[in-house]
Amino acid sequence: MEEHLIESILIADCGATTTRVVLLDIVNGQYRFVSAGQALTTAEPPWSDTTVGLVRAVAEVEAITGRRLIGENGRLRVPSERLGTGIDLFLATTSAAAPLRTVLAGLVEDLSLASAQRVALSTYTIIQDTLSLKDRRSDEERIHQLVALAPDLFLVTGGTDGGATNTVLQMVETIAAAIPLMSHRSNPPTVVFAGNAELRSKVAEILNGCQYRTAANVRPKAEIECLAPAQAEVVAVLKDNQFIDLPGGRELSGLCQGTLIPTAQAFGWTVSYLGEALETNIVGVDVGSASVTMGTYVDGASQLIVRSDLGIGYHLPRLLEEIGAQQVLRWHPADLAPDAAADYAGHKSLLPQTLPMTSDDLLMELAFARELVHRLQLAAFPSRFITSGDGLAPRIGMILAAGAVLAHTPRPGQAALVLLDSLQPIGLCTLALDPHGLASALGACARISPVAAVQVIDSGAFRELGSVVAPTGKANPGQVVLQLIMSYENGSKLEVEVEYGSLEVLPLAPGQHADLSLQPLKRFDVGEGPGRSCRRRVYGGAVGLMVDARGRPLRLPSSPEDRRAKIQQWLWDMGG
Repeated sequence: MEEHLIESILIADCGATTTRVVLLDIVNGQYRFVSAGQALTTAEPPWSDTTVGLVRAVAEVEAITGRRLIGENGRLRVPSERLGTGIDLFLATTSAAAPLRTVLAGLVEDLSLASAQRVALSTYTIIQDTLSLKDRRSDEERIHQLVALAPDLFLVTGGTDGGATNTVLQMVETIAAAIPLMSHRSNPPTVVFAGNAELRSKVAEILNGCQYRTAANVRPKAEIECLAPAQAEVVAVLKDNQFIDLPGGRELSGLCQGTLIPTAQAFGWTVSYLGEALETNIVGVDVGSASVTMGTYVDGASQLIVRSDLGIGYHLPRLLEEIGAQQVLRWHPADLAPDAAADYAGHKSLLPQTLPMTSDDLLMELAFARELVHRLQLAAFPSRFITSGDGLAPRIGMILAAGAVLAHTPRPGQAALVLLDSLQPIGLCTLALDPHGLASALGACARISPVAAVQVIDSGAFRELGSVVAPTGKANPGQVVLQLIMSYENGSKLEVEVEYGSLEVLPLAPGQHADLSLQPLKRFDVGEGPGRSCRRRVYGGAVGLMVDARGRPLRLPSSPEDRRAKIQQWLWDMGG
């Protein structure tokens, strides 16, 4: 359909626990977000059909808008019949399908195998095993293990173009020997070969009779990494297999003309668009029930990290096993036994759709969210970029947070504090939430109607929390490290001496802006270099102007009593 013929757009996101729909339409000549609805996802018994939850979510939009979107046959009215009925375009994203169980094969762990891992982690996969030069198992042991794992995908890399041959082919032969023995699988696994391009014909011969795809070499040269072609092939395997196997997936794909999109990919597109449009570095985090996603746009390059083995619902026990209870409980202001974290994780994994019922439960969930976001940061940025206060961290201009655990906190300061604690931005940054699930929706929409995506974003699609000033440097607690003057639109001024170790919020309401004058002391840095002053215009939000002088990296007190007191103080400082 031509873009100028599209007026009303309905976009659905079928998540692991919740299905959300948003309605966009033209209002006074501009595309606007009109309404949203949600319902429990119905992929599991007794419904075993995602479209049941979809229709229930759409019914909420019908009730709000009075627009008839569902026909007498219980199906969406597509295309629009005009006169207040139907829609012109329906799009859908999903994260409800089972992730691709994946085995990686590569030669060198720091080169081809590392690239293969980045390819796999760019969409919904769970890495089960790896084959590499360091693997000392015999061929028989490898084959036995592969048959037992019965993965959905083999991602094979290795060898620069014109480089290694024999070792790469040996790994392919091992995989080819294992696949026929997986007769217990209903569908045979797919092999994606993204290694030495000169081996494609030989690889095709070895894999004759197997489901097989090729992509450009992820490492055409040792110093060059090329991930996008292999990432596209892995997403294609996900769509062709997992999306079709999703209960109701075929019908859902049919409704959106076969363009069902992974939620993570759509979310990443929105992050990249924002980075390009605002000409700044962006980090977007989406904390879901069955997976967590981080999209980054840094120095003109986009990256997407998806952890399908982590989430704020089903996989909390796995996170706890990975990091330990103390890592989670260090963010809670109450004196809790280690079992408290395990009990909460177990309950949440069984009933992921439940909401925290007490303040302690809420703080526990937000403590888990901090660790989930921190796990993503470790995967997204090489160790040399992890915030350390030494000038090596990337300057992030905006952080966008999605997912109910962050977007629907009772107080906006609670979500802002999670982002400050886990991502620890430096310099000047803005924080925003995605309360209506528009980030992935607009990413999907932009591929067909970019004008609609742009106009909805420009109209205020996201909830601004406010701006952050985070000076970096080293000082003793209580020392003044920054002189701040904020000049408001009405001519009034606010002068503040910022002490090291402090966290405070200055008043700056949504829709307001102010001019900041920042003079760092003791060689502290606010983004222009140690000791260098700067002037910036900042915009208000639901929290205000946040000044985070707690230091980078953020260090918690070693004493349990002092730590709990400090965590509670920070919550009070942020209005949480």
